Amino acid sequence: MRLCDVAGTHDLTVDPAVLAAMATPRTKALIVVHYAGFPCAMREITRWAGRRGLAIIEDCAHALFTCYRGKMLGL
Repeated sequence: MRLCDVAGTHDLTVDPAVLAAMATPRTKALIVVHYAGFPCAMREITRWAGRRGLAIIEDCAHALFTCYRGKMLGL
């Protein structure tokens, strides 16, 4: 397991570019945390993960009822 830091003080979710840089050939899945009601950049993350065939697990505990691009997180 590898942990990826947040994008910065302005964004407490994962930075998709850092996530991609940290992945290795052994990477099989990603766990992203939507924190304090703010969603991760799922558009970028899902596109990148889809090209690599990676599963995505979304932790939505801190973002109940939060929508991203008109869709509830985690669905």
